[in-house]
Amino acid sequence: GSFLVHDECQDTRCLTVRGKDSITHYKIQSQDGLFFIVEQTKFKMLQDLVYHYTTHQSSGVLVTTLRHPYYVPRGDDEVSRGDIQLTHKIGKGNYGDIWHGVKGETHVAVKIQNQGLASKSEFLQEATVLSQLDHPKIIHCEGVCSSEEPAYLLTEFLKFGNLVDYLQKGEGKDVHFLDLVSFGLQVAMGMAYLERQGYIHCDLAARSVAVGEGKLCKIQNFERARRASCYKLPPRTSVPVRWTAPEVFATNEYTNKADVWAFGVVLVEIITRGGRPYNHMTNEETLKAVQSGYRMSQPPSCPRGLYEVMLKCWCAESDSRVRFEALEWQLEEFFVSQCFEDRTYIAPFQTKH
Repeated sequence: GSFLVHDECQDTRCLTVRGKDSITHYKIQSQDGLFFIVEQTKFKMLQDLVYHYTTHQSSGVLVTTLRHPYYVPRGDDEVSRGDIQLTHKIGKGNYGDIWHGVKGETHVAVKIQNQGLASKSEFLQEATVLSQLDHPKIIHCEGVCSSEEPAYLLTEFLKFGNLVDYLQKGEGKDVHFLDLVSFGLQVAMGMAYLERQGYIHCDLAARSVAVGEGKLCKIQNFERARRASCYKLPPRTSVPVRWTAPEVFATNEYTNKADVWAFGVVLVEIITRGGRPYNHMTNEETLKAVQSGYRMSQPPSCPRGLYEVMLKCWCAESDSRVRFEALEWQLEEFFVSQCFEDRTYIAPFQTKH
């Protein structure tokens, strides 16, 4: 089920698919601005073609349904395992443990593949995504070790860890209120970039935000991210109930608008300094309440204007939810207006990059 879209020759693309016992190549044809493998099924965008064959049975067209992209490291991406010194475990991801490491003089976060949780190509899907992204609010890939088992994924290391831990028990326990707003704004900046690039994150939460020097925030945890307008979750995929939009439970499909819903929950986590969303409910109670129209109340320390931003993320109809582009400028306007009211506050970062 692993696959690779690549250039066969000039102006010609090829879809290579690994079946149970074979590797098959399919020519992706283009005509009148539409992409197709068979003429009966055409698509305006290449990622829509890939999504179709990911979410639908192949119907005799492909040898198997597509599952995940196969990662082919560039020459400068591959890192020798001997060049990495692991120091201590710092966390756990969806597909394995995360360690602090040193590569030369550079501190890195090292994700180590748990072969019982993910194949190598599934694990390296995150590297495929990160290699195509370049933004100051998105974590940077520092290389991979894919020639040996288990595989390693190296990303830049931000010293204060994830945003939840930073706010609950790290140096962020006593940060200024406007720092909290800036954290939300920085996440919105990164998500607006993903939106422009056609990506969905599929696992946005405060734990998926890393914090570095100068109160810098970067989005991380791209194991489930996809370049698609809609992503069909594989069967039996566990989802974080408190961050997941209600329509996902009905359709098993994740979209950019589900990311927007999750961002509203992230704002609650930030403003409550690492508080647990729906704190007095079980997961089952949370799901039933949200599906019945319940929304979290305005946190005590949250201004009305900021709470209204959260509510725009939680519209029951996904198409009615605000876009990240609008969230970015709304939060920036709120941030700037609050800075004018508090002349003693010095912003830790530039809002524009």
